[in-house]
Amino acid sequence: MSKCLCNKLLETLEDLSYGELNEFKLVLQRPETTSGHLRIPKRQMKMAQRVDLVELMVHTHGERSVEVTIEVLKTINRSDLVQRPHCAHTPGHFSKLAAS
Repeated sequence: MSKCLCNKLLETLEDLSYGELNEFKLVLQRPETTSGHLRIPKRQMKMAQRVDLVELMVHTHGERSVEVTIEVLKTINRSDLVQRPHCAHTPGHFSKLAAS
């Protein structure tokens, strides 16, 4: 995954309140969120700060990290963050990824 996308994921998580981040982590643990793919171990996620969470997501989900993030954001009613553009040199939006 590109550094740009990792930075965008981090920026997105930084816009979540403490409570929303905890809700994000809870939803991320649900089997239906990861569509049968690997889940981040609960003990690792519990203490993870935002930057740690991005690293864990990228390590666990790879390129699917963006899709997983979109799904979780929609579930926690923060679809407004899905509409944000990627960095300037990467065409597209989270919303374009969500539509595919």
